[in-house]
Amino acid sequence: MTSTAVKIVKPLAITDSILTATNVSDNPPSDWVSGASYAVGDEVVRPTLHKIYSSNTAHTGVTTLPENDAVNWTYKSPSNDYAMFDASNSTQTVNADTIEVTITPGTIVNTLHLANLDALEVRVITVDPVAGTLPTQTFDLKSPIPSPSWYQWIYTTRTYKKSITIPLPSYRDASFTVEIDKTGADAKCGTLVIGKAFSYGDGIEYGASAGIQSYSTNQTDQFGNRNVLKRGYSNKAEWNVWVPSNQVDGFNNLLISLRDEVTLYIGTSKYEMMSVLGFIKDFRPNITYDDICIFNMQVESTA
Repeated sequence: MTSTAVKIVKPLAITDSILTATNVSDNPPSDWVSGASYAVGDEVVRPTLHKIYSSNTAHTGVTTLPENDAVNWTYKSPSNDYAMFDASNSTQTVNADTIEVTITPGTIVNTLHLANLDALEVRVITVDPVAGTLPTQTFDLKSPIPSPSWYQWIYTTRTYKKSITIPLPSYRDASFTVEIDKTGADAKCGTLVIGKAFSYGDGIEYGASAGIQSYSTNQTDQFGNRNVLKRGYSNKAEWNVWVPSNQVDGFNNLLISLRDEVTLYIGTSKYEMMSVLGFIKDFRPNITYDDICIFNMQVESTA
């Protein structure tokens, strides 16, 4: 069994008042205008929602907001500057060299989670009105070399972590500047979650599993030709959590309350695949011992 508790983070909704600074360039289409004329395929942005919509029909004089008008409009994607803050892991914020955002939560948070990264390094700078600027937290995203030999050091192609969970100092009025660096290329981030982590249990059993659910199609026609249509995927994980009896009811009630909400579940921070931003698909508490209840949990990410 792992020695660290399971952590559950309810993401803080990122609004214009919380995202106090960003360097991300964004060139969205024109703002939607009530009653204007649109052709099929025209794109508009709803600036207050940071969402882009595509026109399904040629229309004019329509005053219904695109998010409420499925006949004339289809949601396409978030705007680039807010792609990393939506619930989908597959949409990415992209910026040359560095993504730099400053978040001022206005409440106590203690956890930052970044996923679907394409970067070399992450830095977090915490500034508190009373404590001042704290030491910068710097994280090299290079994965370890498989073997420590000189040959591996010279010839092995380095891989980089796609996600990272970072503990934050708990200051109520602090701001956090997150720098995602890939100097010389485009830095990318699919998910930024910030919030307060709740810790439960004594750890998860060895034998926990993880994988993906692919939404691509892979078919062979009558001539033997393989046709692949690449689509998104969701991450899945399943683990058994050992929960002391005095935590069982609280943990059970928390999972019930979060059943239909996008939530970050961290089985263990040792492996990237054990952190899933999504939904609790199923959980079953088994009262195995007098002082221990084992919760079987199945979680699945958004695509």
